[in-house]
This record gives sequence, C-alpha cells and structure tokens, in this order.
Amino acid sequence: MGLEAINMYFALVKVFNVYVPSYILKFCVLGWGIPLVICILVLTVNRDAYGSHLQPLDNSDSFCWIQDNVTFYVSVVAYATLVFLFNIAVFVVVLMQIRHMRANRPAGTRSGLMHELKGVASLTLLLGLTWTIGFFTWGPARIFLLYLFSGLNSLQGVR
Repeated sequence: MGLEAINMYFALVKVFNVYVPSYILKFCVLGWGIPLVICILVLTVNRDAYGSHLQPLDNSDSFCWIQDNVTFYVSVVAYATLVFLFNIAVFVVVLMQIRHMRANRPAGTRSGLMHELKGVASLTLLLGLTWTIGFFTWGPARIFLLYLFSGLNSLQGVR
C-alpha cells in the first residue's frame, strides 16, 4: 500500500520530470526487502519469536505466528501503522492536488459531486484507507465491521 501511495504521488503530484531509473526493480526491492529486513531483525533479536500455534479445529495442522506480544506490536502493528499514516498523508496531498487542478479548469467544464465522490472513494480503496475499519472491530458491531472490512479490502485493486 505504501508503494501504491508513492506511485500515485509521482503520477498525480510530481507529474513532469519524474524519471527514476529501474523504477520497477527499485519498487520490488522495497516491497520485498523491507518486510524481509524486519523478519531478519525479529529473528536476530529473538530466535523463538516465530512459533507454531495449533489451530483450534484440528490439532494436527499448525501455522507459524509471532508468539511474543511485544514483538508482534513492534514488528507488525507499528509497521502497518507507519504505512497507514504515510498513506493518509499522500491521500491528503493528492486530494489537494486534484482540488487545485479542478479549480484551474476553464469555467465551462464542471463535474458533479458524484464524480468527486467517486474519485475520493477510488483513492480510499487504492491507498488501503479502508484499514481504518479494521482498527475499530470491537464491541457489539464487531461482526458487521469485520464483514465490511473484508468486503472493502477485497476492492483494493479495483478501479
């Protein structure tokens, strides 16, 4: 999601004179490298951080998960929060750029409120800002919010 925000920033804000040599290669290195570095750091600090957790339905199957709560919050939640905050910042900058572009249009060309709402909804889905719903999945509306969270996040790549 963070790389999508950078890509959108280049496309909508820094439109001209943006040439990054080996653009896709650098994005791949960042997209795969940063999580790899975090995993290596977690294993370096605490070799037993990743452990096997038995599933409650069938005791024969197990999956690997971070066992320590502090490690989980530092390596997963903090990372996701930083990416999320970065995406919110890019969202605001892109919205300001779109508003500036619309303000400088010729007088005869006006788009309606629905067109602008579609643009905001597209940006929200592309930048993964629907994860805000995931942060509020507790209390009596938990099940509804989890379904809404899953449904909206499945639309992240749709445009």
